[in-house]
Amino acid sequence: MGSISPRMVNAPTTTARRAFPDSVRPIGPAVQGGLAGAGNGFDLVPLGLGGQIGVGVTGGIAYLQIAAKAPPPPPVAAAPAPQTFTVYFAFNKSVLTADALKIVDEAAGYAKQHGTAMIQVNGYTDLAGTVRYNLGLSKRRADAVRKALVGDGTAANRITEKAYGKSDPTMPTPDGVREPRNRRAVIIRP
Repeated sequence: MGSISPRMVNAPTTTARRAFPDSVRPIGPAVQGGLAGAGNGFDLVPLGLGGQIGVGVTGGIAYLQIAAKAPPPPPVAAAPAPQTFTVYFAFNKSVLTADALKIVDEAAGYAKQHGTAMIQVNGYTDLAGTVRYNLGLSKRRADAVRKALVGDGTAANRITEKAYGKSDPTMPTPDGVREPRNRRAVIIRP
């Protein structure tokens, strides 16, 4: 038999190199990344210790290879949670106050910054008055907020409105009660 000349085996995930004789090459079902053995994806422990190729690398060579797992894919950026802005109104009014306009400006700026596709504006009233009248008033409140959003540069076709009237009060009260926290329009950026 001739002399044995070592050859370096370098696998892409190899952190250790090992010399093999030219006549011995790691092959078979236990080959991973050019090296033979068994492992769980993190530790690869070759099994060969005999004189022939079988389950592991043989020829009298034994080694331990630590192969790093592939890094996990970067996390997918989650869509921001829906953001809401609440505008309050005086009793029986649909006119935006200076404070209300500041909130609408903030909502429009947030929508521009986050590239919102659609904005929902929901109008509400307190429980004073008739159902029919309050539906109309809540519609006028939603319209007022919509016009202000458009004035701040939000495209009109990106805004939808819904009037709820007396239904869905923030502060449940008996019918006829004038609760200021129920007189509102809510801007929702989904």
